[in-house]
Amino acid sequence: MTTFANTQSYLPPLGLKGALQRLADEVSALAQAFAAPTKLVAEVEQMRALQQRADGMQHGDPSAAAQLRRQALRLCRR
Repeated sequence: MTTFANTQSYLPPLGLKGALQRLADEVSALAQAFAAPTKLVAEVEQMRALQQRADGMQHGDPSAAAQLRRQALRLCRR
């Protein structure tokens, strides 16, 4: 197993069927974003606000800042 296989973002090769499914998922997410742009903008603004709060508290409370960044990441992955 490579080092990349140990990371959370690593996805093993899926073959043609898996690649087509992933492409369909991406197209669906893009279509949803175009259908509701205000929702997308609101999520980006919320994510940015969480990042800014995390940046402001990084020196005082690094664990809380990391938690805020994880929240922002979850918003991004929806």
